[in-house]
Amino acid sequence: MCRIKKAAALLLALLLSALPALPAKADSEHIPESDIHEDSVSYKTATAVTGDFTQETTKTSQISRPITVEVPYEGTDGKLIKNYVAKGRTVEKGELLAEVGVARDNIGISRQELLLEREKESFQRSLDQKNESLDALREQLKNTTDPYGVLKLDIRKRIVKAEIEQLTFEEERKIAQMEEALLELRSQPETVEILAPVSGTLTSVTALRSGDEVRSGMVLYEMTDDSVLLIQAEEASFRYGMDVDVTVTRMGGKEEHHEGRVVMAPEVIPGARFNSALVEFKTPVNDTSGWTRTYTSGVTKRMKDVTLIPFNSAELVNGVFTVVLLDDAGVLHTRRISAGLSGKETIWVLNGVRPGDTLVIR
Repeated sequence: MCRIKKAAALLLALLLSALPALPAKADSEHIPESDIHEDSVSYKTATAVTGDFTQETTKTSQISRPITVEVPYEGTDGKLIKNYVAKGRTVEKGELLAEVGVARDNIGISRQELLLEREKESFQRSLDQKNESLDALREQLKNTTDPYGVLKLDIRKRIVKAEIEQLTFEEERKIAQMEEALLELRSQPETVEILAPVSGTLTSVTALRSGDEVRSGMVLYEMTDDSVLLIQAEEASFRYGMDVDVTVTRMGGKEEHHEGRVVMAPEVIPGARFNSALVEFKTPVNDTSGWTRTYTSGVTKRMKDVTLIPFNSAELVNGVFTVVLLDDAGVLHTRRISAGLSGKETIWVLNGVRPGDTLVIR
């Protein structure tokens, strides 16, 4: 047994002697200089600058038709001949909505003719009286030699002349108005057409059948005014007068971009939500068919001459922003910063970074 152990030990010694010698262990754990191929480290950096900060918000929107127009019948009382439209129909400005039959007002015409004739007769009588008074004063002036008497008569004559001029002016104007009213009565059409005052959709139609009485001032229709196309955006930050961009997507995915402006507070629009803004296109848009999605974007915050850094140069951890600064010696420094507001691409920095500082992009 002892001989076997000695043989195994001898065999192991021979094997170890055949292996190459291992290098001695280095005294330092540092990377050998021969293994270092670069003497610098590259970072992607950005510079803090002074500029204008803007914060933009984009909200889903919907079409709003806020203006409702009443269409009354204005004319002599008559009877409905025919109604051509129904509730929900979209009509163009000037389109025929209904016809009303009007009987000629012969009694009214006769009454107006009589009043006009009497007014002319009254005017003529008053004018004749004034002219007679004027002739009498002229005759007295011929027979008067007293200077004081002549002066008195001349003053009275001037007064009568002025009265004649005033009477003539007032009566001629009154007679002209009466003649115009008579002409209007005589030219009253037997059929009155009711036309759409604007382009829009009928939201209410008074229930009348052919032959029903139609009185002057009766509201026959209510309709939207499609010339006022507004976008209702669900965002309280959109303020009156603010310029916004409206992005519209039509069926098929085609996008359209329109400039708009906030023009009205939601409090005055029936059915509008409180935290909404009503936006009017700067260039009128009439064709809204095929609209599938609408978004409204606007700058809700704007600060001038503030310190700005790229959004991707800061890291937010537990509600605190930190940045990594790179100094001129190539040393990195981690620093906390106070941010005012953050946008899509930039952060407005209150303190912790100065314009000109170099930051490492994360």
